[in-house]
Amino acid sequence: MISTGRRSSGMASTTGYVDVDGCSLYYEVDGSGPPILYFHGGFGGLGTGLAPEPPVFKDRIAERNKFVFFHRRSAGRSDTSPGLHTLAQFGDDGEGLLDHLGIDDAIIWGESGGVAIASTFALERPRRTSALILTDGAPWFTRDRGVDHRLRERLKILQEEGAEAAYAARKVHGTVGLEVFAPDRPTTEADTKLREAAKNQIQAQISSIPREERIAKYAAELQTYAAYLDFDISDRISEIQVPLFVAFGTSDSIFPNVDWPEYLHDLPNVTYYPVVGAEHGILDNETLAEVILRFIAKASQVGV
Repeated sequence: MISTGRRSSGMASTTGYVDVDGCSLYYEVDGSGPPILYFHGGFGGLGTGLAPEPPVFKDRIAERNKFVFFHRRSAGRSDTSPGLHTLAQFGDDGEGLLDHLGIDDAIIWGESGGVAIASTFALERPRRTSALILTDGAPWFTRDRGVDHRLRERLKILQEEGAEAAYAARKVHGTVGLEVFAPDRPTTEADTKLREAAKNQIQAQISSIPREERIAKYAAELQTYAAYLDFDISDRISEIQVPLFVAFGTSDSIFPNVDWPEYLHDLPNVTYYPVVGAEHGILDNETLAEVILRFIAKASQVGV
């Protein structure tokens, strides 16, 4: 069941909340025209899930398209829900929002942690996907067995001993996940400074949150990671029949060693844009923004 408490913020901009299967999700709609549904990055809960953001050039997109952006469950202003999350559940949330807005199909866009959700959405809901944009991500979650093992162990603690025990395990065994700021992932000096600044900002945000809320948000982060553990569509990309755009920083250290051309070379209607030498977080690249805007304009044409 879907319900909403919705408030208008102007003729072409709306914010509100939609209830999808008992979970209240915050959303924003800007502009008008052919719709785009954007799945943001991050992995919910603490850290990258505290303040989800749309692309920096969102306003330029909204000049010609209806840009739909929402905070995924367990992230930002949206609520969480019991149990471990799944990619299918995240897809249901996106579809529920499209239903609520009366949108039959849309360009589906996944950024970073949203790539798994957007690509799964496109594979499972081809009739609701007019085109697909994947930026800053990989066709799998991780191929690092250590990361996978640590996540599964922490999820086991969450399920068997509860949120507080899982949170306490951080002090003994460290954080888990892709560990965005892990020192063993090589970066340039400039990238290191940017990461350190972002890390300090996140830590400042976290320190201002009461301990009980931090524990709950950490549990929500783990619930979100659970959705990704078995994600790997490297052998299913050929099933995507709609126009596809993929952009990737060739020095990305969050999703390292992704040879996107290997998976895309035989596909029709594919645009691949490598940002050579770029670290994770490529949407602030002005040239890439122009390329994405051109792809959106072409994909928005009737019959494309």
